[in-house]
Amino acid sequence: MRRISIRGATLAVAVATVTSGMGAVGIAAAANDSPHVHDDAAATSTYDVRGEIHQLQLDQAHARHTADLRAAQLRTAAAARKAELARAEAARQAAAERASREAHRRALYSGDPRTIARAMLADYGWGDAQWSCLDALWTRESSWQVHNTNPGSGAYGIPQALPGYKMAWAGSDWRDNPRTQISWGLHYIAQRYGTPCAAWSHSQSYDFY
Repeated sequence: MRRISIRGATLAVAVATVTSGMGAVGIAAAANDSPHVHDDAAATSTYDVRGEIHQLQLDQAHARHTADLRAAQLRTAAAARKAELARAEAARQAAAERASREAHRRALYSGDPRTIARAMLADYGWGDAQWSCLDALWTRESSWQVHNTNPGSGAYGIPQALPGYKMAWAGSDWRDNPRTQISWGLHYIAQRYGTPCAAWSHSQSYDFY
């Protein structure tokens, strides 16, 4: 008996006598028909498919990672832009508030009674409609004159306080300071009538307020 190695597999071949009728061709055929040859080919094919699947999985994982990274970058950029816009808006609002306060301060100290009164209306939440009523009321009462004195009753100042010294509640300079007089007058209107228009309506009906 002889042993022949074919592709790593040992094939035992019995060398028979001539009467067996099997020569070299028969041995070759027997070798080709060996199941080990087919198993090796199948194993190679399976290995190749698994390798391709593994590579595909790696490619897909890389693509997902790249997409996730890009999405994270976009979210970071969007958040940064949003924060930048918020800071800009906050700065704009702060500047507008400073400008408004400065304008309010200038109006209060302008010396013009109408300008002062209109600026003070905002402290009570009163708008343009109330301003028109207040303007009409105090034009009728004193023509917005700080030292206006009613010869009959003795009512004094822009709001015609009776007696005039009641305005000391708003400041000791009540005799000469239009801001002090207006501050007292607006407080009086708010407490007694609620709004300048209500005070004006009462004045029209009863000739005083």
